Amino acid sequence: MSSELVRIEIIAAQNKSTAVVNCLEKLGVGGVTIFQALGSGIQKGTFEYEPEENKEIRLLPKVLLLVICEKEQVTAIVDAVKVELYTGCSRRVKFAKLRR
Repeated sequence: MSSELVRIEIIAAQNKSTAVVNCLEKLGVGGVTIFQALGSGIQKGTFEYEPEENKEIRLLPKVLLLVICEKEQVTAIVDAVKVELYTGCSRRVKFAKLRR
């Protein structure tokens, strides 16, 4: 009996990619594809949160990690990655985006 497969896309800072891959390995994820990307999120292209006076948007280096897993694994993977990427700053919550 085959399980339904789900695609999880994780966007993170480049310096977090190794930690996320290690986290996924501990969960038994068999493989991950990593793409280099540029982007800006709520931080508007700054490395640290700055007040809204800085209107210029700069693109920061990011990585996009692509994971294909069984549907039953999704909650465990997303929860673990959210913990791994959490910065402690409530204004910049990192998250894993789930697409089906």
